[in-house]
Amino acid sequence: MQVNTEDSAVFQYFYAHHAPQTIKEKKVTLTVVPEEQEEQVHTEKIFATALHPYRANPEDPDELSFAKGEVLEMLDQRGNWWRAKKSDGTIGIVPSNYF
Repeated sequence: MQVNTEDSAVFQYFYAHHAPQTIKEKKVTLTVVPEEQEEQVHTEKIFATALHPYRANPEDPDELSFAKGEVLEMLDQRGNWWRAKKSDGTIGIVPSNYF
């Protein structure tokens, strides 16, 4: 879906910060990508090797245990706890400072 508008907040911000030297028309075209397609665009997998062993907190079912040297696929690297996938397919969170 494409959105063409002169009234959008994106256009107003862009025009305020980049006009008049880069904009000759008052027209911005935006392409909205559904989240399902956005995830498919990023197909590059990221792997990390554990620098230290970690034993998951038994009271937190979301945490993963891993051994020093174990390689995990990183699914989300935002914040101090990353979402990761072990080689057996188990998904959970891991402390980022261990990688």
